[in-house]
Amino acid sequence: MNGTAGAHRIAEDLPEAIALCLSAGLDVTLSDLKYEDIRAAWDRGILPEEVVDRAVLRLLTLKFRLGLFDHPYRDPAEADRTVRCEAHKAVALNAARKSLILLENDGLLPFRMGAVKTVGVFGPGADVLPTGRNYSGPFSHLWEAEDVLSPLAYFRAHAGDVEIVTGSDSEIPSLAPRCDAVLYFTSIVEGEGLDRSDLRLPAYRTAVSKDEAARIVDKAEVTIEVDQEASILAMSEANPNAAVILLNGAPVDVSAWRSRVRAVLEAWYPGEGGSEALWETLWGENNPGGKLPVSWPKSVGQLPLFYGYKPSGRGYGYENDDGRPLYPFGYGLSYTTFALSDPVLTKTGDGWELSLCVENTGSCDGDEVVQVYLTSRHTKVVRPVKELTAYRRVTVKKGETVRVSLAIPGTVTSYYDADMVFGAHGGDFTLQIGASAEDIRFEVPMG
Repeated sequence: MNGTAGAHRIAEDLPEAIALCLSAGLDVTLSDLKYEDIRAAWDRGILPEEVVDRAVLRLLTLKFRLGLFDHPYRDPAEADRTVRCEAHKAVALNAARKSLILLENDGLLPFRMGAVKTVGVFGPGADVLPTGRNYSGPFSHLWEAEDVLSPLAYFRAHAGDVEIVTGSDSEIPSLAPRCDAVLYFTSIVEGEGLDRSDLRLPAYRTAVSKDEAARIVDKAEVTIEVDQEASILAMSEANPNAAVILLNGAPVDVSAWRSRVRAVLEAWYPGEGGSEALWETLWGENNPGGKLPVSWPKSVGQLPLFYGYKPSGRGYGYENDDGRPLYPFGYGLSYTTFALSDPVLTKTGDGWELSLCVENTGSCDGDEVVQVYLTSRHTKVVRPVKELTAYRRVTVKKGETVRVSLAIPGTVTSYYDADMVFGAHGGDFTLQIGASAEDIRFEVPMG
């Protein structure tokens, strides 16, 4: 509501913003709303009684459904038995395993026991919990738990006969050469109003809030005082068997060092199971099968960038760039390889069913994500060049083939016309089937 009166400049002051927001259907506000401001909107006659009644009724209804009035107090011991119980921790670990995305790999990963005896672990993200800092836990300090370890601590505890070497970034040139492989864990100080794309410069906590546009800024005291890009380049110079583990919430600029390292693993913020999932993935116990949910730009100058753009007829490149993303939407490598074949589209009562074969042609079990995109021509209005319509993640054992079915809703060929009426207004539609928005293997007409 503060933003309605401040950053967005829609309302004259906070009472007017309250009246507008509540009338539009808002029931709860995030920020520090005071009762006196609600009363001021009431006294001016701009906040109707029925609007207040509606908001209160919906809130009370929800609280009754949750049982807050029947059982207003909870047993802390029971809460402790439920929060982070073994079942929940298993879900967290499984989610971490499945969310990892392999962006680059020339054969360095997975490590082979016996061949890799010494691993160097460096970077500001190596010895912090991979929970996204301010995205988890209490407001005033970083989340922690006695049984959750940072990647460095977990690697040390589970390395067995593998020696873990670590040190500050300034020590990388002297420590990295004696390792069989080296890892650099990046870190980004996340917060509204902060640059989250650049690994080059130190990142500090402070950010300026302008017109309520950056209300939540890095709650915990965290600074990164090293040039991570320079450190990655120094690490790859000292040891060619180098991999980078990205811990971040959005794409970062990797242009300066991507070709200098042998592997890049996008871990995002994998959470409390992240360190274990990373260790398993580095040694091949977990085969990464995640796919990018965004288009990854070559540089920040390429933004905004997305795969479902509308055709302009003038091309999409730059004077010295073809305009394509560095990594397309839906992209992700694996330790194995897959082949797609025999797509069959069948009309059903309320849509279509698409089936095809997925064959694991590589040397280990793994996951593939079959992706189906819709393209159209001769429609009444301009439509995106493609839209993700369906996808399915499937596990296939090495040497085996499975047949996968995907439901295609009947509404995919409907759209808003020039009069903003949603419906089947006609056109020629085709399904594109592949492993990313740009890795299309088949096209199937929907005629």
